[in-house]
Amino acid sequence: MRINNTKRSLILLLALMLWITASAALAEHTTPRVYHAPRTGKAPFMEVPEAATSLLAEGQDTLDVYFINIGIGDAMYLTCGGQSMLIDGGTYSRYPRLTAFLESKEIRSFDYIFVTYAHDDHVQGPDRLLAKGGYDAGEVLVMHEREYRNASHQIFMETVESRSIPYRVVKAGDTLTLGGAELTFLNNPVRPSNRSINAISMMLHIRFGKATMLLTADVSGESLDIVVRDFPHLMKVDIMKSPHHGLNRLTVPFQEATQPELVVITSNMSGGKTLAAQLKRNKIPHYYISMGTVHCQTDGQIWYVMQEK
Repeated sequence: MRINNTKRSLILLLALMLWITASAALAEHTTPRVYHAPRTGKAPFMEVPEAATSLLAEGQDTLDVYFINIGIGDAMYLTCGGQSMLIDGGTYSRYPRLTAFLESKEIRSFDYIFVTYAHDDHVQGPDRLLAKGGYDAGEVLVMHEREYRNASHQIFMETVESRSIPYRVVKAGDTLTLGGAELTFLNNPVRPSNRSINAISMMLHIRFGKATMLLTADVSGESLDIVVRDFPHLMKVDIMKSPHHGLNRLTVPFQEATQPELVVITSNMSGGKTLAAQLKRNKIPHYYISMGTVHCQTDGQIWYVMQEK
């Protein structure tokens, strides 16, 4: 009888431990990591947890990510621990919007400028900042080798070299520290024969404490699934930038792997309607940058999101 009681006690103890572990995992999965300033318009188009003031821990270092309102196109500014990075910057025609944001924040230089790939709507803004805008950068990060035959890339490289700015070619799996944030570059390195160069553009995973974000460049289709296969440990994220400005839907494997609490569409409602329809069906909140720069701030535990008019 004593042996049976011992076994029974062990079984009950094991069951209790499993219940505690499962409950903790469920709580972490269901507790929101993304909170929003009170909305002033329809965005983010879903019921979301709101807070009139930031809920971030006071006195803690933060990671700030700005999705800059250039209307249509990618332009992100990151700052953490006293370091900064500009990612892409739109076309020459979007340059006034880009500089309007930078001037409003009194930004004149960056520790890094990262160009996700060599299409004009990603590289022309950074090129003009360095060539004619009087801005400076400590280092430029590109995904293409210097010899890559693309007019926009060649012009940008000539600007970078004329300014004697160091540059680095980043590959999938490379990492970088920005303040206290850990950045990992990832992409599908092999361009599918039936796809444009968009398919291999360089994505960026950002981790600050427990807070995560994925910037998806212009990747779409099967290349998203390849990234899921190659980087499964980097897929589940709190916030995601829309692939290719919201022109394409997410693949089912990619959506299931990432499970974002928020998506930022780098376009207007017309340009992003295809992705937005999918997000609405799946009840995923989303913002359009055309309605105002989206500012995401985290202390490493939760995010606080504001749309700046």
